[in-house]
Amino acid sequence: MKILFNLMAAAVLTVSLSCNSVPKDQNADTGKTEKKSENNKSFTGTIVRNCTGTYIRVNEKDWHVCNFELLKNYKEGTRLSVTYEIPEDCPEFNGIAVCMMYHPHEGLIRILGIKR
Repeated sequence: MKILFNLMAAAVLTVSLSCNSVPKDQNADTGKTEKKSENNKSFTGTIVRNCTGTYIRVNEKDWHVCNFELLKNYKEGTRLSVTYEIPEDCPEFNGIAVCMMYHPHEGLIRILGIKR
């Protein structure tokens, strides 16, 4: 019984330590935190693209963009300020073929607005 409890405690601890945080409302240029409401989170990031999809890089961490079509007119490396939400899933990815390369990312993000 003691072994089972210790195994369960170790599993819970491992899961809780491995969870990634959502991006802070932080401007990557200044490092200052911007106060925003829960429904209007924002940050400044850089567009990153490869065969696996489109990402926004903030503080050396990539976020996989669900509604990537919003960024199709921006070149890779462009810095943008965006407002966003963190979705549960991305139906936009259904039926999309991507390469088998692994691209580590912090999670999914849906862009709500863009400021250049």
